[in-house]
Amino acid sequence: MTKQVMHLLKQTLIMVFLINNISNYEAQIKQFIPRYSTSEAVNHVSEYATVYGKVYQVHYSKKGHIFINLDGNYPNQKFTGFIFKSNAYKFNNLQLLTGKYIEITGRISMYKTSYEIIIDEPQQIKILNQ
Repeated sequence: MTKQVMHLLKQTLIMVFLINNISNYEAQIKQFIPRYSTSEAVNHVSEYATVYGKVYQVHYSKKGHIFINLDGNYPNQKFTGFIFKSNAYKFNNLQLLTGKYIEITGRISMYKTSYEIIIDEPQQIKILNQ
């Protein structure tokens, strides 16, 4: 083999090794993220966590923001996944979540009297098997 082929092979093996280890690392980190029901989440404001519940309503505001209301319809929802208008283009067919159990991962915050996680990326939402 030529030096160029050997160098390319070596780089490829290093990349495979790194990708495999990153995947394992992400799985290990996920084990340490706390997971709460919508009722429990209210006691964990400011914490980075996963919150799970049933989607009762997906609402698109006039301003273009998206609200995913868990365990109740607005204004009686227990928890909300909030997507800013600036990130809405990343999400498709969110109405299909209605009636499904999901989990949302992110920082738990409080807005006025509601508890929420701001969702920036689709990967923060996972549909659960029932």
